[in-house]
Amino acid sequence: MRIILTNLFVFFSFILWSQSEIKLMHYNLLNFGSQETGCKSVEDKITYLKNIVGSYSPDIFTVNEMKVNIQNGENTLAQVILDEVFNETSEDFSRATDTYFSSTGLVNMLYYDNTVFELLDQQIINNALNGNYLTRMLDIYTLYLKKTGEDSVIVDVIVAHFKAGSGDTFKRNQAAEAIRAYTDQFDDRNFILCGDLNIYKSSEPAFQTLIDGAKGLKDPINTLGNWNNNGSFAEVHTQSTRTSSGCGASGGMDDRFDFILMNDEVLNNTNGLGYVPGTYEAFGQDGSYFNGQININNNASVDALVASSLFNMSDHLPVVSTLTYDPILTSTTSLSKKEVVKVLSPATDNILRIVASNENTFKYEIYTLQGQLIQNGIFTNGDNTIKLNSTKPGSYFITLRNSKVVVSKPFICQ
Repeated sequence: MRIILTNLFVFFSFILWSQSEIKLMHYNLLNFGSQETGCKSVEDKITYLKNIVGSYSPDIFTVNEMKVNIQNGENTLAQVILDEVFNETSEDFSRATDTYFSSTGLVNMLYYDNTVFELLDQQIINNALNGNYLTRMLDIYTLYLKKTGEDSVIVDVIVAHFKAGSGDTFKRNQAAEAIRAYTDQFDDRNFILCGDLNIYKSSEPAFQTLIDGAKGLKDPINTLGNWNNNGSFAEVHTQSTRTSSGCGASGGMDDRFDFILMNDEVLNNTNGLGYVPGTYEAFGQDGSYFNGQININNNASVDALVASSLFNMSDHLPVVSTLTYDPILTSTTSLSKKEVVKVLSPATDNILRIVASNENTFKYEIYTLQGQLIQNGIFTNGDNTIKLNSTKPGSYFITLRNSKVVVSKPFICQ
């Protein structure tokens, strides 16, 4: 087994720091790839999506309601968005691996700027806490932020599509409980939940489960209440973009179904990645469309082409927000005074090599991405090697600590 450190090879003698931003967009694509009567073709939707995505330029793009069309081992519908929307003139974007479990035939997906992020891991949750299948799977994507300095920054982006229907609060709460069972395992980790949650009001059990307690997720705009058919919340309504029947829901803009929720670590920027206040919005919603459709009159939020594309693309509006982080702007090849430890690729199998500065003795802990401790020990300053006992191929984190510092770095075992 060879141990390969990923994206932790830059050592610094001169570092300039500046705030940089990441733009996040979540979108329910409304049966993307469906052949149902009244639904737009893939070709038409690609055109609409180019207009929408091009007007915002997200670095992370998560979606619900993608159909599955497998050819040569991949979902061609997921791939066509990558190829024609994001990578038409470059190869700067990547996507997650296809997942297929869904009783409704609709799946989620994540697209990301590969110059900024690396996808370390992805997993799915199919089951409620009682062991029964959820209506739709939950996708968890663990991203590593490349452009950071001494410490690694990771974020778990959870993409969910809860059960629709005013009478299905129990099934929505089952999905919320499964999310909390995952997030509650960790301390000091960045979590962002993106999804069409189909929740009608903040007092609904599923929403209360998501936000409950110190480890709960938060609404970045703290706009709580009974959102359904309530004009007081017109600025946050995300469904429906249409008033007449056809593909998707009708009835005009009167529900807040789509969300980006974050934990305190992201809201307060305590782990290297923070929410930028005032950037959360229902994209294309200027607050004047209560019970109306999104492409009438003059939209004060987007231009006429984008408003028309939002109307034709989906019965949902996207939700967006901006995150901030500290990138490395300038570097050389010598060791920085700021760098406490560096983790190197080993010369032999099963050996992880670490060089520590003069910071006395370090304790180390090796974790899986799910937070399970699999090995620990102690080493002193200088050049050290750690023999990995029973590490399987995959992504891991090593945490190094003493009385002065705590440093966490990812590595991959192959």
